[in-house]
Amino acid sequence: MFSPVYLLVGALPAGLIVGFLCGFAWSRSRFLGGLLTAAATVAVLTLAWSIARPDRAPWTVAERESRRAEIGPPRIVVTNGGIGRVRLLDASAWFRITEFDGTPGDELVVANHHAIRSFRPLDLESAARSQFPEGPAVAPEPVEIVEHRGAEGSQWSWYSTVTRLNGRPVIVQMGGGYSETEVLDLSGEMVFRHHPDPKLPPQQLLPADLERDGDVEFYAAGQGSIRRLDSSGETVWQREAPLFSRLLLERTTEESSAWVVAVEHQGGMSIWNPRGELLQRLDLPVDDDGAHRHVEVVDVGAGRRLLVGGAIVRAYDLEGNADFQHDLDGMRFVDAASWQPEATVEDPEHFLALVAQPDVDIDRWRLLVFDSQDRIVYNEVLSGQPRLLRAEVKRGRSALFLNIAADGLWWLGVGGGVEMESQ
Repeated sequence: MFSPVYLLVGALPAGLIVGFLCGFAWSRSRFLGGLLTAAATVAVLTLAWSIARPDRAPWTVAERESRRAEIGPPRIVVTNGGIGRVRLLDASAWFRITEFDGTPGDELVVANHHAIRSFRPLDLESAARSQFPEGPAVAPEPVEIVEHRGAEGSQWSWYSTVTRLNGRPVIVQMGGGYSETEVLDLSGEMVFRHHPDPKLPPQQLLPADLERDGDVEFYAAGQGSIRRLDSSGETVWQREAPLFSRLLLERTTEESSAWVVAVEHQGGMSIWNPRGELLQRLDLPVDDDGAHRHVEVVDVGAGRRLLVGGAIVRAYDLEGNADFQHDLDGMRFVDAASWQPEATVEDPEHFLALVAQPDVDIDRWRLLVFDSQDRIVYNEVLSGQPRLLRAEVKRGRSALFLNIAADGLWWLGVGGGVEMESQ
């Protein structure tokens, strides 16, 4: 906007024309000249303000207000089948689902700059269920509290998580923003750093126990490749991924083997198992919302799926066949998780949660929940961004928690006998 070419070709000629017109108007009529000069001054100031603060431009403000009115205030739009949420924790902290106690299975950890508190998902779910649907619940006591301190102050960010490595808790900097890709002990001392080319920025380092053997391994992405690392940071295998955009992991279940998914910028995806064996290579079509395309891995009643989309979200199987599609009505897909709550039938129902937000920043998000028949059973508009946290309660059963911005931790549960619709 302020380049010399733009100023020379656009701004200077426009200024000359406006100045000539104002001078000509003054020579004919002082009133007409004054009116035209005032109008030109207002137009120039409005343009300058719009360039300096595009979010405050009148047309941008009008668009935001129009979209906010269209979506409406925060509210529950639909809840069928007893779907609801219960507040568990209102702490200002980072919430993570991770492997923390050294045994197969999930823990929910609540971390701040001083300590890490570990909870069993089953304890949290039981506390929430006891108060469903009224809430809030009284959170259980942490199973473990671990104090930590950084060698140079705080070491926590949105790109941090924790795990237990060789019997001791460690902090993993997963990459993103200006974060390194490294593993630190609780005193801030480095266990290992994975940054093969110091000239290029780090991308991702994710801890996981994909094969459920109790040993945490690491998956790293960057510099055109995907690598599996052992507990000391040494490469176990490496696969090429030249157009890499994002790394996704999903562990083994009774119905599916573990997936290591490399998402590419132009619609391609490569899927390996934890041994580095290629399961599938997909080149999915990029439609007109491809610029905002987001990808997640979910387990639904039909099996494991790649959930892909922007304004329209679709679910693809390993062969690239789409068997689910939903138009997000002017919003774009930003997060998803599937879970399998406790059920009274032999074939428990799977639920799929989607989070969408508008293309303009208006502090509105939509949370949708689909049942196994792809019906919407929950639809809520929120004023804070919900982050979906799926935790395994026991093998074959899981719970879903919501970390809502500035509103703490919630359990999203399936009760009974509650049916409500509102507009």
